Amino acid sequence: MIAAKEICKYYGSGANRQEVLKSVELNVSDGKFVVILGASGSGKSTLLNVLSGLERADSGSVLYDGTDISRFSDSELTRFRKAQVGFIFQQYYLLPHLSVEKNVRMGADLAGNKNYAEVIEAVGLAEKCKKYPSELSGGEQQRVAIARALAKKPKVLFCDEPTGALDEATGRQILDCISKLQRSSGVTVIMVTHNQNIADMADTVVRLNSGTVLEVQHNNEQKSAYEIGW
Repeated sequence: MIAAKEICKYYGSGANRQEVLKSVELNVSDGKFVVILGASGSGKSTLLNVLSGLERADSGSVLYDGTDISRFSDSELTRFRKAQVGFIFQQYYLLPHLSVEKNVRMGADLAGNKNYAEVIEAVGLAEKCKKYPSELSGGEQQRVAIARALAKKPKVLFCDEPTGALDEATGRQILDCISKLQRSSGVTVIMVTHNQNIADMADTVVRLNSGTVLEVQHNNEQKSAYEIGW
């Protein structure tokens, strides 16, 4: 269980100080697929960064199973991210001089995972494991990023606009890949997106506006990536 309590986050100072998150309260149950929706500037990426430990809140607490990561030192927070969370971003952040296999192995080595080939196969890239990023399509590069994140065996997978740079057909493939791996592995997925249709795939939908949680909705049924609108 992840619990965010009274999270406030500011950027800037003095007359330029801007409150990006305003006393945000949120609970995320283990093994759920959570989608955070909001327009640009609503604070959704900042909330993702605070929940994952990439950024610190200015006030409030983020608890993982009762442990407040907000109180961690910088080194403790680094160890926490290494052991507990994985990240997928809109940009792939692959190392261009490393093959698919070696990019994924970077994530696997953080967890001492020797079976990372299974993850490469799960994302459909077993036949391209010796290829380099420049030899792959955008969708294939994003699947490498997914495999690298999952090879860490994280408890929580944070996704920031993972389909934002992809066309519809490729975006659906990526969402289908994430959804299937989420169900098969039991990892908790927290995804930020501006695409409201993706909410239909989630267990829980969080709607943000101007740094405030407007609504938390729980879906009784989830659609597949090929059933949602675009």
